[in-house]
This record gives sequence, C-alpha cells and structure tokens, in this order.
Amino acid sequence: ATPSPEVTVTPSPEPTAVPSVEPTKAPSVGPTATPTPTPMVTTDEMEVTYSEVTTWEDKVLGSLTFKNTSGSTLEGWNLGFTYEGEIEQIWGVVINEHEVNTKRYILEPEAYNQQLTAGESIKILFIASVIKEDDMTLLPSEFELLAPERMINSGTVKVTGILVSSWDGGCSGEIQLTNTGEEAIRNWSLEFDLEGKISSIWGGMIVSQEESHYVIKNASYNSTINAGETVTIGFIGSGFTGSSEEENELGEFKMQNVLVTTY
Repeated sequence: ATPSPEVTVTPSPEPTAVPSVEPTKAPSVGPTATPTPTPMVTTDEMEVTYSEVTTWEDKVLGSLTFKNTSGSTLEGWNLGFTYEGEIEQIWGVVINEHEVNTKRYILEPEAYNQQLTAGESIKILFIASVIKEDDMTLLPSEFELLAPERMINSGTVKVTGILVSSWDGGCSGEIQLTNTGEEAIRNWSLEFDLEGKISSIWGGMIVSQEESHYVIKNASYNSTINAGETVTIGFIGSGFTGSSEEENELGEFKMQNVLVTTY
C-alpha cells in the first residue's frame, strides 16, 4: 500500500498588538485674576484708589477708596479733587462744593464717618457722566486732603442774637443762623465773643469757652442749614447787654468777632 503523504501544518500568525494611545489631557484653565486698582495718589496723609465698577451708554459707576495713612485719626475730613464728569448721585459722602468752571469737587463725610482712624478706609460710590478726550475717559485727579474747618462767607449767613425774656439775675435768648446763600451749609460751627454768660444751651453744643469767647457746634438734628432756612440755638444766661446798653434788655443783643465755619 502506498503510504499517505504527511500534511504540513502552517502556523497561524500571531496578531500584532495595537498600542493603546493615552488621551491628551486638556490643559486646566485657572480663573482670571481681577486686576488690583493702582492708587491714584499716595501721601503721608492719604491714599486714594479709583476704579470703574461698570459703564453704560454715557454713564459710569465709579468707586473711590480713601485710606487714612496719616498715623492718627482724621476728624471731620474733607477731600478735594478735579473731575470733568458731572456727578449725579453719590454714596458715603456729601458734595460740599462743586465749582463748575474749575471742575473742582469738595467732599465731606456723612455723620457716621466723621472720624477716620489711622489705617481705616472708606469706599465712595458715585454715578457720573463720562467725559472723553482722544477716546480716553478722563478720570478724577488732583486729590487733596483739606483742612476740616472752612470759613463761610459772611455774605451767605446772618447771625442774630435775641433776648426773649428776662428776670432778676437771668434771661433766656436765641441765636439765629440764617442761610442767605444759594448752597446748603453743612456741619457748621459758630464762634463769637459775648459780654454775657451762657449757663445752659439747646440746639447746639458748646465745644469750648475761654472767658468771653464761645465756640458752638451744631446739634445732630440741625447740622444742615438749607438755602433760606434758619436754625435757632436756645440758651439761658445772664449779664447780656442789649442795643441800648441796658443789661438783659429784650430784643437783639451784641455779639462780636462772629465767625461761621464748616468742619
């Protein structure tokens, strides 16, 4: 018998492994840091920083941060600066003056922030019109910390002393401050020399007395004298000289070296 031929088995090729590809990680994106506003002015007394909170059409909501760097408490501070825009609303302060021709503003504190301790800051927000020059928005500039006391022009305030009643050894009277100007008088102080002696007072506070010289500040409820308004300080005293040189005579009494300031 013819032998059967041997069958050669061809081995199956091993499959080539496909290398696995690691997915590329997307780079992580951190939050964009908010730029820190750069101080516009830094002195031994103050630091002022300005930033724009938002803008719309031709308006801006601006933020001024005023910091006391003097090392001591500021009492009744005033902040002056130049700004081309027209401030329409403001929070945190009161506009004491606005010189339209020079574009100069003077701000004074509200009742709650009259004192600014060393290192303390306050934020002032305002809405104003946007003024541009060569496509650049004009910012507040020329900041100045002003003396807290500012003299009021004698032509804008009238001070009158009146004795209302009298008795042996005493009298009651009034001191009237009338704002004859066109702008409100805020946070006022009254100084004068007087022949009589004030023993008690209401509608104001005696902050100092040296012999016949008195300094009186407003009460909390009458710190503002609007244009055309009159504020009255009442008192009880003695030794007043009337217009006819008679002691405690009813009617107007003499006051000398009268000075009205704001603080």
